[in-house]
Amino acid sequence: MQANRKQEIGDPETPDDAESPLEFLQQFLSPERLALLEEKLNERTRFLTVVLEDIEKTQNTSAVLRSCDCFGIQDAHVISNDHPFKVHRDITAGAAQWMTIHTYREHEDNTSACFEHLRSQGYQIVATSPSEDGPVCSLPEFRLEAKTAVVLGTEFAGLSQSALQQADVRLQIPMFGFTRSFNISVAAAICLYDLTHKLRSSELDWRLTDAEKKALRFPWTQHSVRRADRLLAAHRRRCSGS
Repeated sequence: MQANRKQEIGDPETPDDAESPLEFLQQFLSPERLALLEEKLNERTRFLTVVLEDIEKTQNTSAVLRSCDCFGIQDAHVISNDHPFKVHRDITAGAAQWMTIHTYREHEDNTSACFEHLRSQGYQIVATSPSEDGPVCSLPEFRLEAKTAVVLGTEFAGLSQSALQQADVRLQIPMFGFTRSFNISVAAAICLYDLTHKLRSSELDWRLTDAEKKALRFPWTQHSVRRADRLLAAHRRRCSGS
């Protein structure tokens, strides 16, 4: 089963003697902006990813996406069973445009479809849960040794039984107060802070490949240029001689 997912767009093919759309757009950016894009590409990772299972409040989903971008996470996987996915631009502060967001909403069992896709990409499934039922691993004790998808559930009920049963590991954030759980966006930020610190302090090969960087460079440049669509349309007309 395949996910419905936002596609990454590489630099479109152009004749050998023509200026590519990427090269064309790059001339509208300052050297400082171009250097910043390359710096962020070099800090991006797909070794970690986040899965959100049927989040009711779309502002929470947007807050998690903002944290993902801040910690250099390229992909987020959004499972929409009963609740639609929506990006709140005022909450994400533009984070979603730099990410690859995969959505799962057309399958009979969207959670299983998501997990199947992730496992096909080599990810282990790590379910966050405050429950003491069954074996759990405390976040500080979790050893990051393989590609990891961190799964977070709804605000009130948490993850579905299906997600918990299919997970490879159950992860728990230590808590010492009366309240039994964190807000989902807070839980995501805590997990990502801990895991990205472990990742960047390790010898794991966590950075994007050259091919992955190339696939992101064009859309990131496009997002950085005002009226890029109009400029590209004029560029295509000139290249075609029309």
